[in-house]
Amino acid sequence: MTYNEIIPNLFLGSQQDAIEFDKAWGEDGTIICVLEQRPANEPFSSYHTPIRTSSGHVHDKQLKHIAWFLQILLAKNQKTLVHCAAGLERSPLTIAYFLTKIHFRNDIKQAYEYIKTKRPEVYDRSDWLV
Repeated sequence: MTYNEIIPNLFLGSQQDAIEFDKAWGEDGTIICVLEQRPANEPFSSYHTPIRTSSGHVHDKQLKHIAWFLQILLAKNQKTLVHCAAGLERSPLTIAYFLTKIHFRNDIKQAYEYIKTKRPEVYDRSDWLV
């Protein structure tokens, strides 16, 4: 699998994709890891902003901070990768939240439908939001 551009300069991918993204973009790119634990092989310069599930739920506050950070990065035209282990659950949820609250201002189901046009294998985890 490889990382996918969801909207201009915003990419969705896996832990392995973070390594490739870092090689491709280096200092010109930003990596945000949303895994609960920072992986040992995570590029040094990446940001670790864990999405923690509490009994299968993610609190809105966690995603608000990341969405705000994404908004700043994208306003600066910074190439940004959001990743989790496989790029199928936490990172798509993070990007769907961003698209819903800041970018498109649409329904989260519509955001997932849009993401799936770019990365069809993602799982809709909107039911994790509380």
